[in-house]
Amino acid sequence: LPHHSSHKIRAHKSSRRHRAVNDGELRFEPEPYSKKLELNTSGKIHCKVAGGLAPTVQWFLNDEDPLPEGVTSANGTLMVADAERRHSGQYTCKAVDGDKVITSKINLDVVVTPRVLEPTPGQQLHVTLGQTAALHCRATGDPPPTTHWDRNLAILGKQQDGVDLEDSANATTARLVLMNNGTLLIRNVSAPDADRYGCTAGSAAGLARNELILVVHQEGELPPAESSGVAGKAVVVSISVAGAYMVLVLALMVYCRRRRLRRRQRGEKMELEMTEGREKLVEEGEEDKQKVNGAALQNGRLLAHDKDSGADNSEVSGISRASKKSGQFEHLSIPRSLLTEQITLGRGEFGEVLLAKIDMSQVNKLRNKESLDDEPKLRPVLVKALTTKDEVQLAEFRRQLELFSRVRHDNIVRLIGLCSDADPHYMLLEHTDWGELKKFLIATRSPEENAEYIARVGAAHAHPAPRRSC
Repeated sequence: LPHHSSHKIRAHKSSRRHRAVNDGELRFEPEPYSKKLELNTSGKIHCKVAGGLAPTVQWFLNDEDPLPEGVTSANGTLMVADAERRHSGQYTCKAVDGDKVITSKINLDVVVTPRVLEPTPGQQLHVTLGQTAALHCRATGDPPPTTHWDRNLAILGKQQDGVDLEDSANATTARLVLMNNGTLLIRNVSAPDADRYGCTAGSAAGLARNELILVVHQEGELPPAESSGVAGKAVVVSISVAGAYMVLVLALMVYCRRRRLRRRQRGEKMELEMTEGREKLVEEGEEDKQKVNGAALQNGRLLAHDKDSGADNSEVSGISRASKKSGQFEHLSIPRSLLTEQITLGRGEFGEVLLAKIDMSQVNKLRNKESLDDEPKLRPVLVKALTTKDEVQLAEFRRQLELFSRVRHDNIVRLIGLCSDADPHYMLLEHTDWGELKKFLIATRSPEENAEYIARVGAAHAHPAPRRSC
């Protein structure tokens, strides 16, 4: 019993939304009415009842068919979310109160509002005296609309003097003829025919109207065809847009070309400076010839076995030519599998900088050096990973490889090798606990040396004195 009573209370509350006055005999108030919905729009049709005790209201397709997909019913309201042509039809609102039942039928039409295609808004038609003017009136819509012409809002019809229909007996001789396709023909155009003409399209879905201005010219005064109507303006706009686009593309091409040229010049300048610095270091650190993987090193220059190595005396062009050879750094190649205990220290100019360990006995075996013992000799190495794609940085990476591979000096870190079997490439350098030479000298100088340094450069440029533990 409590369940049924609560059900009645909920039903009664929901029905109050679509009920009018709760008195007298069950009735619709007001009666539901038919409606037209524009295609692809939403709409609602209300069905309200009055009288009775606790009536329920529901919508059906036809008599009692279920509602189509996209059409719902709630609280006596028929709702269409997105009108489609299949939603058109007859719908029934049914109200039930005990044994009392009342129904009301309405028609739902999904339509397309008429739209005039020709003439276009503001269109002008230029003709010469004595010619035949054809004023076209075309429209679309669902249901298909009917069209008619008017002149200054006065409808042109067969009852008007001088206007005949296409099927009439006088159609061949009449000066004004209304064609079945909606075209208005004006034969032997005269100056009084110049006026404002309107094309109206109408159907059950609504009305639409566009106007056309007929301009009559003397013979020889007719303007060029492209200047009349909207077509000429559209052509001018299209050409202007295309021209602006081409100018923009050309400007971008010039900018990119100049930018690449500046980067290339900057890279060649840096390459020349590094070459001069490398030659000076090599001449100071080594005076004799050295052998590097079967290639002779003399005065800081790698003498390759191929015939092209002596063809060009320019160091810059030699580096550019050597960098294109796939086997340039084969003598430095070390498998990446020999690296162990890799730790990331931070980022450098080429990418990540890591600290790792490598077995030097295995490295010596790879380079055909005799090893007296096979015991592992683990040494810490500094790893520079090449992850950048910048052309200048790639050239700098190659220059450092060539520089470290040629220089042998106690105060300069030694190049261990290059891991090039996979990306990114690793440059392996000898690890130094104190880092740069400048930091080492600052950290190890005595108080007397520090005081002398401050006296020479001034307190503003002096580094803090190192702290010494007791």
